[in-house]
This record gives sequence, structure tokens and C-alpha cells, in this order.
Amino acid sequence: MTTAAGVRASASLDRRVRREAKGLLRDGAKAARRGGRITAEERAALQRHLTELEQAVDKSDYPAMRRLLPPIDAAVDKVAAQVGKSPVFEYGYSIGTALVIALFLRAFSVEAFRIPSASMIPTMQIGDFIFVNKLIYGLRMPFSDYKLFAVRKPRRGEVIVFRQPCMDDTDFIKRVVAVAGDKVELRCNALYINGQQVPETLEPGTCTYWDTKSGQWTEQPCSAYRETLDGKHFTIHHAFDWPREAAIAAQGWPAFWREHQARRMAEGATAETIELERAAMLDEFPAAQGRTGEFPNSHDPANAAPRCPEARRVEARSIGKIERTAPEPDPQNPTCGPRLHYVVPPGYVFAMGDNRDDSNDSRAWGPVPVENIKGKAMFIWLSLGPHGGWVRPFGMRWDRIGNLVH
Repeated sequence: MTTAAGVRASASLDRRVRREAKGLLRDGAKAARRGGRITAEERAALQRHLTELEQAVDKSDYPAMRRLLPPIDAAVDKVAAQVGKSPVFEYGYSIGTALVIALFLRAFSVEAFRIPSASMIPTMQIGDFIFVNKLIYGLRMPFSDYKLFAVRKPRRGEVIVFRQPCMDDTDFIKRVVAVAGDKVELRCNALYINGQQVPETLEPGTCTYWDTKSGQWTEQPCSAYRETLDGKHFTIHHAFDWPREAAIAAQGWPAFWREHQARRMAEGATAETIELERAAMLDEFPAAQGRTGEFPNSHDPANAAPRCPEARRVEARSIGKIERTAPEPDPQNPTCGPRLHYVVPPGYVFAMGDNRDDSNDSRAWGPVPVENIKGKAMFIWLSLGPHGGWVRPFGMRWDRIGNLVH
């Protein structure tokens, strides 16, 4: 038995179907006139369904209305999606949408960067193109240093892209070796963090790399070392003759001098002649002042801490402070042990290139403000340059594409 509530519900549903049918008759008539890119068969079918729907409305034939609503609605939607969209419009719309998405990703998420110099060899080669993760350290407003929120701080061993603090319009890429509060020191090209030497192991085999410092591609000799920093393993380069000098440094000055004396005496040199050679041998010992890897070089407050060159920034100043690690050694008995260390100030990181003897980095111009950091290097998406002995400046280096940056 049909209840009163059921009758009311059925009547309400019928009224809604009638309203939808009348609205669809108006929309369908417009769609039939526009046509869009529907076929002649589809237009004829739409006209036929509209005629049948109009008759069903006049006769209050609700089952027929329900049957005709879906095909008419589908035809109207198809015409509406096509009308006014020429091929030129559709291509332009697709390209414009892709461009907006690309600009959004570049501003907030990922940015491409090209490696222009040899300072990060072997991790990065000249001509590598990488993607940089801009979200890992926090989201910032585009074209500004204002950070909306921070995710985490940079960590030791990570490769970062940043705005060089002495040149506002120049991006650099280096590796973070120390963070705020860390004590940094380099003696005889050995890196010390918080008083502990960062482990380095000489890698076997020949080491060379391509550089353009001379204005053309040339292959340079080097020595490769495997370095470990906070559990991260990566390869760095030193000068070609560094293994020999490192062995001398490990030997120590007394043993080095005794060895020289014994060799010269075997050659027939007198004791007086050998003693006159002491100054020259002191200069050969790796602990001699002025080596590329020495940092800090001086405890003089005027130039001890790294700073921007005056020519690049008028308000150039030293950042951070120098503290003594150990007393200065006897000039006549030099040592490669730590003497002075640099304390990284709050809000900064200390960055160095992996090509240690050919890198313009924090040793020269100071620490990097965290707000200058754009992101963390992710992976190489394109690599162009010499490879496998072939001097092809624009040759594709397929073996590097897709490599993660460690």
C-alpha cells in the first residue's frame, strides 16, 4: 500500500525532473544552434531527443523525461566544451598552463642551475645542469629573502646553491662543511671540524679533470680523495702532488730534515752546506705559511676572519671570530697540527668546493647567511662537455645524466 509520505516524495521528484527537463530544453536549443565540432549525426540525434523531450514535458510523461535527460545532457556538455576553442586557442591554453606551472615550480619548489666552474669537481663538472630542491629548507617568497616558514636547517655534507654574500646577483654552489657554532680549521690541506680531522683516503688510479681556466678545454692532473663528513661519503680533489706532500706532512719535520741530511751527506755535501739548505727545506715542508689550504692564516684581528673584498662591497667586514687552538710552533720545527680555528657565527654555514685547491669559497669571503641559501642540489638532468678524452664542448655526457648529487 502506498503511503502519503511516498506519494509526496514521488510528486516532489516529478517536479524536479520537469524543472530539469525545461532547463535542458533551453540549453539544448542553444547547443543545437552553435553546433561546435559535433558531427551531423550527433546534431540530428540531439534535435530528435529535444523534440521527444518537449513532447514528454507537454504530456507529463515522467519516465520518458528521465530516459531523455542523460543523452541530451551529455550532448550539451560536449558542445559547451568545444564552442569557441579553436586549435590555436587550445594550443595556447595548454602552453600557457604549462608555463604557469613551470613558473610556480621554479618560484617555490624546483629550480634549474648550470655549473659554470671547476670548483665542485668531481661532484659537479663544468656543463652539468642540475635541479635544486627549494622547499627542503623552507618556503620563501619569490625574488626575496623573506621565508614564509622553515622546514629544516642545512646539514654538514650537503651541496647547496646560494646567493654569494659578496655579489648579490651571483649564485654559487658549494658543500656545507660546518654549521653555526662549529670550529673550522685547515692545516696542510687537512680539514678539521670541532678539533677532529675529517677522514680522507687516497683513491687509487689516475686523476684528471677538464677545465676552461685557460680559455679553452684542457685536461688537468689531480689527486682524488674519499672524504667522510657526518656519515656522508664523497670524493674531493687536491693538487696532483698532494699525496707526496701529505706523506711528508705525516712524516713530520724532524724526520723529513733527517732524511734530507742523510741523502745530501750520501751525495758528498758537507755539514755546513746542508745547514745552509735548511731555509729552503723549511719552505718545502707543507706546514709553511701561505699554502692554499691554510685556514685561518693569521690571528691578526684585522684580517683573520674571512671577509668580502672591499672592491666588491663598501661595507665589507669580517664575520665570525678566530680563536687559538694551540700555541704557534717553533719556526725551526714546523708542524701541520691545528693552531687557529674559526667559529661559524649563528645564522651562517661554512661552505667549500670539492676541488679544494681551486675553489673560491668561505675561506676567502666568509660564511654563507642561511637566508641566502636557495636550496639543496638534487640530481643532474643534463650534462654537456668533454668526456672520455674527446674535447667536445657540447658533447652529451650520458653517463652523468640522472646522477644524484651526493
